Amino acid sequence: MTSLRLEGVGFVYPDGTRALTDVDLAIEPGERVAIVGQNGSGKSTLVRHLNGLLRPTEGRVLHDGEDVAGRRVSALAARVGIVFQNPDRQIFAGKVRDEVAFGPRILGRSAGEAQQAGLDALTAVGLAESIDANPYDLGYSRRKLLALASVLAMGTPVLVLDEPTTGQDARGIARVQQVIADVAATGRTVIAISHDMRFVAETFGRVVVMGAGRVLLDGDPAKVFAEPTWPILASTYLEPTYAARVGARLGLGLHAERAGRGRRPRSARCGDRSRADYPSGLMSARPNGRGLTVLLILLLTASCGTTTTTTTTTTPTAAISPPDRPPNPAPAGRGTGSMDGLRRGLQRQPAGPARSRGDRQRHPEHLPDPASGDGQAGEDRLPCARTRWARRVGCRVRP
Repeated sequence: MTSLRLEGVGFVYPDGTRALTDVDLAIEPGERVAIVGQNGSGKSTLVRHLNGLLRPTEGRVLHDGEDVAGRRVSALAARVGIVFQNPDRQIFAGKVRDEVAFGPRILGRSAGEAQQAGLDALTAVGLAESIDANPYDLGYSRRKLLALASVLAMGTPVLVLDEPTTGQDARGIARVQQVIADVAATGRTVIAISHDMRFVAETFGRVVVMGAGRVLLDGDPAKVFAEPTWPILASTYLEPTYAARVGARLGLGLHAERAGRGRRPRSARCGDRSRADYPSGLMSARPNGRGLTVLLILLLTASCGTTTTTTTTTTPTAAISPPDRPPNPAPAGRGTGSMDGLRRGLQRQPAGPARSRGDRQRHPEHLPDPASGDGQAGEDRLPCARTRWARRVGCRVRP
């Protein structure tokens, strides 16, 4: 396996933009490391130094204690495989099977070995059924998984993932997490760049926070997301995870053994819980005080196997009638069916004139006339169109 070390690394792009400044970082074999920070903080620039895609302006990069300044990219790529953030910058073959077999073939494996390695990688990311498809017939999220499979098939000692959860749904994120766990279980190193703090806290044992091309924080998730570090996280536009906020409000955050490892089985008793039993870094959000309290109650209730059921009784709206406005029965002999709905609608309408401006202009003479003698008494009539419609459907409409 390969150990990585950066000593005083600085990098300036040809246009004069400084991306890295005095970066010192050591990553041992088998570690799972997440690199986080705002856009432009130097994350992608840093990982591209690991396989020689970029060469440091200052400092040096070492693999197993050896300076790689004189090594070719093709040789370094056999040790460090990088999955780009944009899969379209990495995919080039006309078939999925050819895409995943390309890397192993470049490393000198036989055609049969390359095909088998590619099939195993596709199975790991859930794309085995698409082996004969054109990569660009796949959606963006599946192309992301294909790019991951193409590097996974190479079997490099170090696997670098640039924003692996972008465009993935919950199932895709869980699949990426499983791939990382399987790779780490073989003793290989996994390095990931991500803006998903929940994914970072749940998946990685070490978090490196970068800002303005420098390493600001380096430690396990419980330390990085603890309340004393929040001002540093804010300086690079990061937020602590949701559970870290809950732990801080309850005074539990600093006592958690590590973020995301405090959950106990559902069968555990509430009375047996200690402060270290609560997670301190799983979710990222902006809750208010009431939301935190509700979340804590739900977590404790679910973990104790208690289910709370709320029953809501709904009363049909049609059965509710204002006490001073009881429904008026329709006169006998009038129409039924669809006219009943119109009649009920007229009964619910508020009192008062409902004429439009044009109606008032066209029919100024249609005003209540108690002495007219046609139909209902004047106090029970409405002016103009509403009066005529009420008579037609047999409704008694109040003024």
